Amino acid sequence: MIILFFYNPSSSMKGLRLFEMFVCLLVLGVVICFSIQLSLITGTSVGEVFRGYLPSGAVVEQQGSVVAFQQYKELGRY
Repeated sequence: MIILFFYNPSSSMKGLRLFEMFVCLLVLGVVICFSIQLSLITGTSVGEVFRGYLPSGAVVEQQGSVVAFQQYKELGRY
């Protein structure tokens, strides 16, 4: 709804561009905070941390959700 407030095709699109820049800055802020949080992880290598974000073949198997839940439970987070 906010974008409709700034959209006026018959005049300057400056307001819309400012809104887009604001959204870009918010996304950049999230990326920076996420990177800082990842840098604070200790006890494991950077490669292992990023491998945790990659999907594995077990997810698409028939029992994939059961396997994922068991691994989550073994980590002591449930």
